[in-house]
Amino acid sequence: MKRPFVQEGVPIKHRRVGAPAGFDFLALPFDTQNLIFRHLEPRDIISLSCMDSMHRKYLSPFIFQNIKATWQKLLFENDKPIQERFFTKHSHYIEQIRIIDCYSFGEFHVDIFTKIFNQHLLPRLEHLLVNSSNSSNWLKYRQNDSIRKITLYFEKDHFETQNEFLSSNPKNIRQIVKSTSNNTSPRIFHLNHVHLFTSLTKLVLNNYHFNWGLDEEISTQHLQELRLHNCTWEYPFQLSQFNINHQLKVLSLNYSRNNPFVLSERFNVFLLTDDTGGLASLDQLEINIATENLITQTSVPSTAVSSFGRVWSSRLFCKFINRMSFPSLRILICHGWSINLHNFRSLLATLNREDNNLVKLDLLLVDPSDNYDLKLIEQIKKESQILFPWMKLNLKLTDDKIIESV
Repeated sequence: MKRPFVQEGVPIKHRRVGAPAGFDFLALPFDTQNLIFRHLEPRDIISLSCMDSMHRKYLSPFIFQNIKATWQKLLFENDKPIQERFFTKHSHYIEQIRIIDCYSFGEFHVDIFTKIFNQHLLPRLEHLLVNSSNSSNWLKYRQNDSIRKITLYFEKDHFETQNEFLSSNPKNIRQIVKSTSNNTSPRIFHLNHVHLFTSLTKLVLNNYHFNWGLDEEISTQHLQELRLHNCTWEYPFQLSQFNINHQLKVLSLNYSRNNPFVLSERFNVFLLTDDTGGLASLDQLEINIATENLITQTSVPSTAVSSFGRVWSSRLFCKFINRMSFPSLRILICHGWSINLHNFRSLLATLNREDNNLVKLDLLLVDPSDNYDLKLIEQIKKESQILFPWMKLNLKLTDDKIIESV
């Protein structure tokens, strides 16, 4: 086929490819719109809503579904008449609110749950995220009957409301502010602190410490999902104390690189003792140690990186893949564990078919032998399909190196 002749000096007209004439995004099926929104950033949806009033009205449920605010904004809202509040105007859209800054005065002295997050004012609110530098004891003075999920985390660079309060001080009043930079005391969480949240079923905790006793009476009885990030505990506490009513279905433990707690005696007791610790109700268990540098078909192993590590052993297999100990467990996810691929292949072959109830085994492993044989991985997957046809095995490697194993 001959190329078309182009006269020198004459600009080439490029054909613009755009939406077909008469294309209307709002006319797409709702499921199709949801699929598109999954690939968009919130700012993209906001930009789309700026086209006209029709788009803004239609996209309002997507825009105002998840919102964030500082404590200062919440205090301003509290001072307004109810009908003039931002939350009131969008009350039928709001499902999640994130308080982005730390403010101890607000936590202990402003009852936002009664004045702003009231279930009658925000009937669809289900998830509250709070950036808090404190222990959770301030929550025991708060009550809510509609919130189903609470996330407590700490970002040390967000003190907007506190800084604004300190800067606007015309009478130069001396103000005492607790410093968090030199504070080494652990942030304590107690399950009784949230006992007045009667609908609470999901809890996400970041960098908290647990130490309540085995004989303490616990009022919170409906917890179904617990996700812990870099959380620690001390003797005699056991994770089963979150499962007093045997309704916990999902337990997720996540630790960052070089977190010493993964080598502690308390963590060992949870992993290695034969007693399931009252966690037999679990449907899904995740135990993840942060890893990097996923091995793919085109990647090359990088320079060794020091990291604490744990070895995935036959003892762990026998504990967690066991119908007697965990009769309801269907999904097991373990990322960042160290194991030789050949040893893992042998362990998989020794598993008792009658004991394996899993429908999904998801492993992101570190091979200390530097064995990055992707063909071996595929072979292990094929053998697993033959041994356990009902179980899906996701097996991947990272090239992080383990310098210490227990």
